[in-house]
Order: sequence, then structure tokens, then C-alpha cells
Amino acid sequence: EIHEAGGTKLSLTYLWRRLASQNIDVEAVKKSIQVLILKSLVCCDESMTNQPNSFELFGYDVFIDETLRPWLIEVNASPSMAQENQLDSKIKRKLVADTIRLVDPVPFERAVL
Repeated sequence: EIHEAGGTKLSLTYLWRRLASQNIDVEAVKKSIQVLILKSLVCCDESMTNQPNSFELFGYDVFIDETLRPWLIEVNASPSMAQENQLDSKIKRKLVADTIRLVDPVPFERAVL
């Protein structure tokens, strides 16, 4: 559990493990958060410009209440990638790697230019 929680931040693996230890249906909580995120994207879909050669990363702050209902606090269009502590470093390095894997950029060769 070291470096999985600190201050107001915690890793999702830590959260899921804590919820599971309290016999909470983790998959149901995940699904409700996914629905919240999808609804927020649908709400602003028309105002987002389609950029076929780019992507955007959003950061979601979600509060889960005592009934396990997720509430959207805010969406960050340009979330900080600063690595101010060990938890930040652990999570954000994985985030960058996952983002690059998901985007699957074409190889760049400067010599070809």
C-alpha cells in the first residue's frame, strides 16, 4: 500500500482494493463512473472540434458518496503531468505509457522531411 495514497490522491488499484475489502461491488462502482464520464463527453460533444491528427487527454475529478454514487467535480482539459511525489510519478508514468500505446503514433523520421 505504500505510495498508493497520499493527501487527496490515491491510486485506482488502491481504491478498488479498499472497496472490495468492504464487500462493495467494485465492478458496479466502475460502471457508474464510466457512465458518468460518457455522459459528460456527450454533453460537450458538439463543442469539441474534430482534430483527426491529434488527441486530447482529460482529467476527471470524481467524488463517490456514501451510497456509492459518483459525482463529477470537474474535468480538466489539460491535467497536470507534474510528478510532485512518488504517487504522481507512479501513476503519471503509466498514464503516459498507456496514452502512447492507445494513440499508437506512426514512427517519425526527421531525415524523411
